Amino acid sequence: AVAEILANLLENAFRYSPPGTAIGLHCQQLPQGPWQLTVWDAGEPIAAAEREAIFERGFRGRQGQTCAGTGLGLALARDLARNLGGELSLVLPPAAIAPELPGQGNAFCLRLPASAPNH
Repeated sequence: AVAEILANLLENAFRYSPPGTAIGLHCQQLPQGPWQLTVWDAGEPIAAAEREAIFERGFRGRQGQTCAGTGLGLALARDLARNLGGELSLVLPPAAIAPELPGQGNAFCLRLPASAPNH
């Protein structure tokens, strides 16, 4: 399930980031043991009005209107994260996660408990 979530997030980063824009994967263990995996990009930030709506089934943000897709990927990824006892959220800018990440762009953070349930 974690690999499926990360594949979806990386695919979105490649699809929605302008050519030549940096993207990456950041991994860290948080205090008290949970893990956080972050897929980030240095592209145009997602509009404030769309930041929660992008996790709804069938919603396609302004940046996604010209790209192929169904608007299901982030909703399914968040459902998978929650089934593992974790959470998937959007954080802006990526530097809010770690100072070495870009000061502009989007960061999708997957937080998982230190010991995820078996699914």
